[in-house]
Amino acid sequence: GVTLPGSILAVQETQIHPRASGYVRALRVDLGDAVTAGQVLAVIDNPEVDQELRQVQSAVAQSRAALQQARTQRELARAEAARYGTLVASGFVSRQEADARRAQADVSVANVSAAEAALASTEANVRRLQELVSFATVRAPFEGTITARGVEVGQLVTAGSTAGTAMFRVSKTDVVRVMVSVPQAYAPGVRVGDAATVRLREY
Repeated sequence: GVTLPGSILAVQETQIHPRASGYVRALRVDLGDAVTAGQVLAVIDNPEVDQELRQVQSAVAQSRAALQQARTQRELARAEAARYGTLVASGFVSRQEADARRAQADVSVANVSAAEAALASTEANVRRLQELVSFATVRAPFEGTITARGVEVGQLVTAGSTAGTAMFRVSKTDVVRVMVSVPQAYAPGVRVGDAATVRLREY
């Protein structure tokens, strides 16, 4: 047998960078802690996004009220157009008046479509901001161990920045990879499936 030096690597390892900008409000884990997938690692304060979300949620309520009002006006305009259409045949109103009521009904239908589009737009904005708010909660992507921590409470972090130090490094170590560099002289004697014994000096 040949004894060769090697290194042990986690089977899965990732650095966690912030997806929201702000100040670190809380750290829920520390170096060496075991974590589960989805576990909260840290919380980032992002008051500007929180405030914008509240404003847009208020705008959604206003858009819903405007849509309801537009629908009510549409039904009223349709009823008046139908009534005036009946009165034309009886000679009580002129054709011009009936046409004006019908045109008003058509406008009210367009107003409903515009109100529906405005509501859809504000609701989409709410979903976008809710997603940004969710990014303020930093979660573990998989089960593992915190093997590095690069932030402190109160520290400013920037979304999308991968140039600086990562917030955390999570390593999955229940299964590990052992990497061994085999010198050329020994390479012909190594076959796929060969058994190997791993010895760690620490053990």
